[in-house]
Amino acid sequence: MVLFSATSAFADGTTNKLSRLADNLIKSYSQKTQEATTLAVFPLNTDEALAKNNLGQSVSDILARRFFESKSFTLVERSEFNRILSEQKLHASGIVESDTQVRLGKMMGAKTILLGNIQKVGKNYQVNVRLVNVESGEVTAAAYDEFPVSAFQEDLRITTDETVGISPFVDFRSNDNKTKAIVSSYDISAPKAFSSILGGIGVFYKPTGHAMFTFDAFSGSTFFRTRTSDHAYFYELTLRGSSFGAAYAGKFSEKLPFSLGAGFTAVAGYWNNMPLKKSNTVSVPFIRARIEFNPKQRFGLALAVKYDLQKIEVKDRNGAHNTLVEFSQIAIQPAFTLYF
Repeated sequence: MVLFSATSAFADGTTNKLSRLADNLIKSYSQKTQEATTLAVFPLNTDEALAKNNLGQSVSDILARRFFESKSFTLVERSEFNRILSEQKLHASGIVESDTQVRLGKMMGAKTILLGNIQKVGKNYQVNVRLVNVESGEVTAAAYDEFPVSAFQEDLRITTDETVGISPFVDFRSNDNKTKAIVSSYDISAPKAFSSILGGIGVFYKPTGHAMFTFDAFSGSTFFRTRTSDHAYFYELTLRGSSFGAAYAGKFSEKLPFSLGAGFTAVAGYWNNMPLKKSNTVSVPFIRARIEFNPKQRFGLALAVKYDLQKIEVKDRNGAHNTLVEFSQIAIQPAFTLYF
């Protein structure tokens, strides 16, 4: 007989609590009947987020170990379990109907099956398990326990965070206009400062609970004016750029995730309405802090503060001449996020 071995990812505290849950089932069953039985242990049903961590199988492995140690139960061999599933073209984690589990239990030669579910309710995960007689369909024992979300996730080293997100954002900056202007009693000088609003879209990937990689692409145009003694000039500057970065992702609470990261941004300027070509491409390092509010599982509202460690300077004529625009090193970036 092959023991349903428990995964080493569980911390002792959570393992012990799950073992006590199995002990309660064994005790309840023994009080009702003294007969030994053959037991098939099915993975517990979970939602999609927990299923990605194979959590239902891991928890059922912990429970099965206690049944293996009891003299009242003989566990169905793992090879027989997998053979029946293969013949029925099923996967253990995809079996959610009790009737199907009972039918499969009979095919495996089991007289009793263990089934149940794990669900998140408020700030706790609820684990409900029961033993069912495959012949009569009678529930011969049942047990229940709650685990705090933080302990359950940390001890079992799981995360319910989505790993991929798309985040449209807006980049607000206050910038300096460096173009020259002739000032006299008849003329108006060029403005010394102007605001820019760039639209962009970010994509991030979280391979683990705390590591995050980011990519942003953004573009936008801004208008400003300079004036000589003879003419007033209105210039349009279009910026296009992208950035790559990495960040540490954490949580103040379940609905308030945050990230602290750094990376590099590459920006190029394109002039319109004036006889200049594309400016030089500028690459600067940045740091960024971001906080988000998640009212729903797949949606978030975020606010980031980005600081460029060097100034982004846009020059004229492919960078051969003077600096015309100097962008602020601080940007405010509101955004919303869709998770997949």
